[in-house]
Amino acid sequence: MRRLYQYFGEIAEQTLNKLRTPEFQIYLEEMQPLFEQVYHGCKTRMYQEAYWDVYVQKIQRRKEYFLIHKLGAWDTDLAIIQNFFPDGDVQKEPLVSKIEAKSFLIAEAGLSMKNLGRLKEANTAFAIEGARKTGRQDIEAESLIELARIRIEQGKYPEAESVINQALRICQRCGYRLYEANCYNVLSQIYLKTTRSKEAKGYQTKAHVIAQETGYSFMGVKR
Repeated sequence: MRRLYQYFGEIAEQTLNKLRTPEFQIYLEEMQPLFEQVYHGCKTRMYQEAYWDVYVQKIQRRKEYFLIHKLGAWDTDLAIIQNFFPDGDVQKEPLVSKIEAKSFLIAEAGLSMKNLGRLKEANTAFAIEGARKTGRQDIEAESLIELARIRIEQGKYPEAESVINQALRICQRCGYRLYEANCYNVLSQIYLKTTRSKEAKGYQTKAHVIAQETGYSFMGVKR
């Protein structure tokens, strides 16, 4: 992987040399070796190097923000940024080593999602990250539940199940009974969507029990 990182860097350098001629117009196709270099750099855990040397210096050209301001390639920008997050999940902490790089990537991911019409998802991602930084586990649980609902709307049921289980663990650990009921309700929705009706009914029953114990009604759960 490290050799691939170096290999794509050499190819990209040839393109960058052409950029020094005023008549040369660069498009996304010409930048592909740089995107590949970021990918392989992250795969070899060279996160900070791939971030600064390739993404910032060569792809975005520092404060020129070439990829988004000149080419308008927000979708490509988000895809590249996801390389720096565990499993491509922008709700998690970026894997770069420096705080300023972490902050930039989080902000850039949110901005990209906003410009791609995914404002609700972007706001949820920011809420989760902010809650984790400030230790507000109640807000983190609530935001994870909202994110799981977004994933259901997108038809991404395995991702929805993974997210809601994160929320459920927080609720069980901290005693957030109301949120716990919502977690069971969301799990029930996921299982219904994936034709696991028996499991769905079990989670719906758990949500109903909490509704009775607490005297509240939850989304989809009546007393």
